[in-house]
Amino acid sequence: MLKSLIFVVLLSLIFTEQAYSKNITANELKSYEAQAKYDDKIAMQLAFAYFRGSQGVPKDRNKAEQWFKKLANDERSSHRQEAAYLLATLYMGVENHEVDKKQAEKYFKIASIYVKKGKYNDAPYRAAMLTKDDKEYLLLLQQSANADYLPAIIELVNAYMQHKRVKANDNALVRWLRVAANKDHVEAQTMLGDLYFTGNKVYQDYERAYYYLVRAAEHNNAEAQAKLGLIYKLALGTKTNIKKAELWFKRSYQGHNIIAGENLASLYVQSKDKTKQSQGVALLKKLAESGSKSSAQLLISIYQKGKLVTKDKKQLAHWQYLFEQNKAKEAYLIGANKNKTGEDKVYKSSSAAINLESKGQIYFEKQDYVQAIKYLKQAALLNLPSAQLNLALTLIKQGQKLKDINYIITAYAWAKIAKDNAQPHAQMLLDNIENAFEAKIIEQALRQYKALKKEIKK
Repeated sequence: MLKSLIFVVLLSLIFTEQAYSKNITANELKSYEAQAKYDDKIAMQLAFAYFRGSQGVPKDRNKAEQWFKKLANDERSSHRQEAAYLLATLYMGVENHEVDKKQAEKYFKIASIYVKKGKYNDAPYRAAMLTKDDKEYLLLLQQSANADYLPAIIELVNAYMQHKRVKANDNALVRWLRVAANKDHVEAQTMLGDLYFTGNKVYQDYERAYYYLVRAAEHNNAEAQAKLGLIYKLALGTKTNIKKAELWFKRSYQGHNIIAGENLASLYVQSKDKTKQSQGVALLKKLAESGSKSSAQLLISIYQKGKLVTKDKKQLAHWQYLFEQNKAKEAYLIGANKNKTGEDKVYKSSSAAINLESKGQIYFEKQDYVQAIKYLKQAALLNLPSAQLNLALTLIKQGQKLKDINYIITAYAWAKIAKDNAQPHAQMLLDNIENAFEAKIIEQALRQYKALKKEIKK
């Protein structure tokens, strides 16, 4: 679903009217056409005028495309990069143009020749995502990544993590992870922190693990928060701090990390505070009833010893039964998307949410975006992260169809929620929308985001 929509967010970014003030009269048009053959500035002006039907020139997409091609294919043209980039996005279906991926790849590659930081630095990345040549794929991604384009950096991380179209190279993986993490990419910080925490692919270094995990945890990444809790609890790379361990376990559990909940319950039952001990037992019961095997196991021990609770054979038998049941099934349903390590991401969700998302995707395939939005929104409000991302993409598609900016504003809000829930590609979507719209629109989208967050919590 994502691949087919990757360029729709460029709708308002591409073909912004050029700052040419003079109108072209009918009598002047022939003269302009003749001059445009030798003057790149006039050729670009004509291309935009034909494309938009502005400056007194009748709309003619074919003529606009011809002029863009002339400029894009001319190695001496000062407007070559801009024209090539615009053509490539057209061929990807922007402005309802017929899709031609071969042509899109060709012109993204031309636009890539002149890439600098901050200017068309996404062109090599977009060409990489289209090429079938693995060597070109890697070189183009590296070009875009070296020009500071974050989605290209993340794609390189994914490629090396999953050995997708590239040879295994742990040094390259860690290098690009570090680049992304230092750009405050939360998932990259979490992954890098985890590598240093476990000693996987790097020398185990708890201080470095702490450095990256605390940054990700402060941006509400539940996985990083759970590990940070362990770091404080076990004094790994920092001093023991049970209060901070409790804080991060609690925040992570609120983000639906079950392991954090188990660790939080364990902290409580080990406390000398009787109130916290009772809270720990209550939390263990909640977790065990929800499918936590380790929580059921700890409750068995607690009821056998009878120190924190009164011995109760019926309760003991109940937790023993749940322990056996939980051994035979997964505790939580698995979301539709994969996380950055290529493993299934486990979410606290329900079969109802996943069924609603499936219905939404069926309607999306039929291009019935109204019905798709209806079902995806229900699943998203049940806090299924994959549905939140797919809802954002569907809203963008409907917004493009109706030329209604309000759909894009709502899409941004849901994409941000999906990002909070560690969904791959959500950040790319947010970046593209932010680049396409002015600050006032993004502020409006952020207000929707805050309102939706409250609605989900309810």
